[in-house]
Amino acid sequence: MELRYPAPERLLDSHAVALILGVTERTIRAWAAAGEFGRGTLKVGKKLWRFRASAIEAYVTERENRQQLGGGDI
Repeated sequence: MELRYPAPERLLDSHAVALILGVTERTIRAWAAAGEFGRGTLKVGKKLWRFRASAIEAYVTERENRQQLGGGDI
């Protein structure tokens, strides 16, 4: 019997997330520490963060929806 596992989710580093969101890596790390990305973050060591690509996509979508509804810039 062959076991099949789902493909692991792609993880992004803070540099990639900063480029996507147009902010600094320092801001991304602060947001991650504050829980801004929900359970989509993984802390590796003292300063190293990884982010689930799906969590960042959801964050971008939510931010765009808020702006369209007149919620202003985040």
